[in-house]
Amino acid sequence: MSKFPYQIGILGDYGSHIDAVEATFIKRFDELGFSSANFRILRGKEVDGRQASSPFAAIFFGYDGAASVQHPELFSVIAESSVVLPIVDSLNSFSNKVPPELKHINGIERSSNDPNFEAAASVILENFRLLRRDRRLFISYKRSDSEAIALQLYESLDRHGFDVFLDTNGVPPGKDFQSVLWHRLADSDVVVLLDTPHFFDSRWTEEELARAIASNIQILHVLWPGQAPHARSALNHYFFLNNSDFESAARSRDMRLKDLVVEAVATEAESLRARAIAFRHRYLVDAFCDEARRCGLSVSVQPTRHIVFDGKNGKVVVVPMVGVPSALRLHDVDIELASSSKKSGSVWALYDDSGLLDDFLIHLDWLNSSLPLQSVKVLDVAARISRER
Repeated sequence: MSKFPYQIGILGDYGSHIDAVEATFIKRFDELGFSSANFRILRGKEVDGRQASSPFAAIFFGYDGAASVQHPELFSVIAESSVVLPIVDSLNSFSNKVPPELKHINGIERSSNDPNFEAAASVILENFRLLRRDRRLFISYKRSDSEAIALQLYESLDRHGFDVFLDTNGVPPGKDFQSVLWHRLADSDVVVLLDTPHFFDSRWTEEELARAIASNIQILHVLWPGQAPHARSALNHYFFLNNSDFESAARSRDMRLKDLVVEAVATEAESLRARAIAFRHRYLVDAFCDEARRCGLSVSVQPTRHIVFDGKNGKVVVVPMVGVPSALRLHDVDIELASSSKKSGSVWALYDDSGLLDDFLIHLDWLNSSLPLQSVKVLDVAARISRER
């Protein structure tokens, strides 16, 4: 029997949703660089045939009167403490729409703005550690044009589970404003850019766009009515606003978007998040593999997305790490890798240090002297590889 690194179960009353949710998982895995041989989707009773040695998580589509006896496959899933994400049409009636064994789990509510279940797919991929658990997003805007809308989006995205950076809320007193801004931009998955009439009047907003593009961060480009697409943003994902999307016809820093439009922007940000991580992960993998091969090393990229090569003291496992490699994330990597892999050689956490605060880089150097694995800047790969030859 072939082995699948990742398995997703679709349970409950999934009949009318199965095509959409399967298409979303196929798209997400494709964006992350996986082939169809690396994952499989199991419907209903097929879950009983899952491979015990491979990661598994499930979605349960709730319905009125859901009972355990109708879904016997749930018993073994719950017994092994696998993740089950309930989805219901209304959280107000949650307890009536899921079996008793799932009532203690935080579920999510179906939304007309998310017909393809992008949010649910993100939860499952995060549990597989294929997406960062830190859901970081950066709002780039011109205060004099769109301050109220920026705050409106901040509140909505925060409700959607994003850790949102907004300059008025995110820079502590006494800190260098621009340095903190660049550091947080480097650690974000998506930039929501509010392209208002005067957005590009500032060199700082122009530079935010340039840095985001250079770092392979996905940009949700919210374009105001009457604004033409920016010459340097051809690869951005555009969200075009119409005059009818605003609560009033007046144009000022106090204007607001209609609630449905704000929700639609949040949904678009969710759908871009996996693509952002996929692009940045691919950059790290390609940069490392290209340099290793130039140095005459044979490298392999594993189905789990780790890179492996033979160093002079044994096998080296390289873990590409999108964003800032905090101590908690390094700890996650240490737990994730099998002890046999670490004992036979070493583990490197590969990251891009562009835009990171000097104080944080000093902190990483200190961590390197204290942890069983090493964080390695992508620009230092050649030097590190030379020590393994």
